[in-house]
Amino acid sequence: PRALFIASGALVLVGFIPAMPFFPFFILALALAVGGFIKSRTKVLEAKKLAEAEEAKVEIPEERIEAFLHPDPFEIEIGYGLISLVDTAQGGDLLGRISSIRKNIALELGVVIPPIRLRDNINLGANEYIFKVHGITVARGEVMVGYYLVLNPDPEAGLVGIETVEPTFNLPALWVSEEQKTKAEAAGYTVVEPAVVIATHLMEVLKSHAYKLLDRQEVQKMLDDLKEEKAAVVEGLTPDILPLGVIQQILRNLLREGIPIRNLVTILETMADYAHITKDVDTLTEH
Repeated sequence: PRALFIASGALVLVGFIPAMPFFPFFILALALAVGGFIKSRTKVLEAKKLAEAEEAKVEIPEERIEAFLHPDPFEIEIGYGLISLVDTAQGGDLLGRISSIRKNIALELGVVIPPIRLRDNINLGANEYIFKVHGITVARGEVMVGYYLVLNPDPEAGLVGIETVEPTFNLPALWVSEEQKTKAEAAGYTVVEPAVVIATHLMEVLKSHAYKLLDRQEVQKMLDDLKEEKAAVVEGLTPDILPLGVIQQILRNLLREGIPIRNLVTILETMADYAHITKDVDTLTEH
């Protein structure tokens, strides 16, 4: 269409040249202009129809809605000021610490913590973080990137910093600069980095909420793994004597009381011994 309009304009200009017949050129220019308009209009209509067809194909993916209906077992949300702590390109090592914590808890308590989702949350303060279990906030804290936390400092020590409370054990603390950090270490104080503060807090929260993360699927996996080596122990207990749900409740009770379940063989054998006497979950837990 553009070429037709240009040609039409050129013919009109030629018609104004002296000794050139105006009307023949004008008629031809008019014909080209009309042709260009019709062709342009056709392309606009075709583009509109194509856009409408593409728009009709757009569907909202159902997975995005379902993600809100099924929260992760454990989540960490951080403010934008803490993103550098998880960005390895900026020297962040929090992700590596989280992986180590999951391994340590498995060795200490005998329960595998499910993968932890970490995301930023613009609704949080820049230095704030929260821990969630099944979508419910169970703990929160604040750290200052670029500073160091001095634990339980003596007011007479002369350290200059920002007063705060250590989030894990609620100890008085002080956020200090690099220079003050050196002074605090020389005075014998415990000084930790922001990522260590979050990791320590996470470790304690996971320990105290591990029982909430032990679902039936994980218990079944534990039994299946054990059955490969100790088939008689598992087959002698479930499903005939105790159902999976009762075993899960007993294991949860033990974790809630801070008792590791690493020695699963002994725990299951004890269940089998006393299950003939009672099926009460609390009584079996005590044994």
